[in-house]
Amino acid sequence: MATLYKLTAEHQALLSAMENEDISEDDFATEQLALGAELEKKLEGYVHVIKMIEMQVQAASEEAERLSAFRQSRKRKADALKSAIMEAMKATDRNKMPAGLFTVSYQNSPATVEILNENEIPEKYLIPQPPKVDKALIKKDLAVGEMLENGSAIVCQNQHLRIR
Repeated sequence: MATLYKLTAEHQALLSAMENEDISEDDFATEQLALGAELEKKLEGYVHVIKMIEMQVQAASEEAERLSAFRQSRKRKADALKSAIMEAMKATDRNKMPAGLFTVSYQNSPATVEILNENEIPEKYLIPQPPKVDKALIKKDLAVGEMLENGSAIVCQNQHLRIR
């Protein structure tokens, strides 16, 4: 069976031959039916492959979610065990303890700052941020006919394949 590329090229050549009157209408109809049937089979094969790949993508996504839930569960369990050790050490008033092959200790973390009201923070503590373009607003304005002064934005319309 020919490739999709070859079938497309043959169909274009057949249309060109018909336009140039190099082929009779009967021959054109016969050839077009044959090419159409081959193209239909080829497209069906492509769609089968697409569906299989989409199922693999879905399965991989579900597996990633399962592994993420497993990772989070294990992390919570480890954190709970660490918390239990820390509470036991605090209750026995110990900062450091041997534990077989390990040594367990706890220490203070670096100090952090919690902001209660950002509006009252002096200017010297603020980090300047560059402005961001609101593309959604530009698209909305272009859709209702408003134009930008310098014409520096266009609406791009992409296409996608829909398989039902």
